[in-house]
Amino acid sequence: MASDPGDEGATDAMGRKIWDKDVYLEKAKQNIMFGPERIGRRKDPVIPLPSSQRTFLKRRSAELELDKNLGQMRTVTAHTIKPLQGGYWCSVCECLIKDSASYLEHVNGRRHNRNLGMNMKVEKIGVDRIKDKLKSLKKETEEVEVEDIAAKIQALEEQEEEKKKRKKEKKKRKRGAAGLEDEEREEREECEGEDQEDDVEKDVGDGDEDEETKMLKAMGLPTGFG
Repeated sequence: MASDPGDEGATDAMGRKIWDKDVYLEKAKQNIMFGPERIGRRKDPVIPLPSSQRTFLKRRSAELELDKNLGQMRTVTAHTIKPLQGGYWCSVCECLIKDSASYLEHVNGRRHNRNLGMNMKVEKIGVDRIKDKLKSLKKETEEVEVEDIAAKIQALEEQEEEKKKRKKEKKKRKRGAAGLEDEEREEREECEGEDQEDDVEKDVGDGDEDEETKMLKAMGLPTGFG
């Protein structure tokens, strides 16, 4: 006689162990290694919204950061969970992709966008909305340009003031150096003038002595005491 399958060690009439499928199914659902429950024969574990509730394609707000794990080393074992097995883990579709090219294709693909609640259609925008958008962008750029121009003018004025200050300091230094040079020149000229006067007096004295000696020699008188 077969025993109750809920009991541990329960066996059937042939002596084979009976497994409680409901119990092990609950265990599998809660085990992250196997992922969420799959409904029917769908390969995608996530059920997308119906087509009537999906929105148009929108611009991606977050960066993909394809090179954030570049150059890192990881140890992968048989018990490592899927998000940590290396590669690119998509938390929306709950799938692991091995290379960056496939991950980029997946992110831009139909399955990923459906799971995000979007279809592959782009919203059609009228001319009025385009004009309004262009006007708003133009106003923003004009405001930015005015601020940039004012900042540039202020920076140029500050640079010109600094140049003027530097020029004034250079002129002061040159004037100070020129004044010292003029004083030194005047002193040199005075010294040279005094030296020239002394030389002239010496020359005049020597000339007088020469004439006297000549006269004494002509008269036959001695010219010295020796």
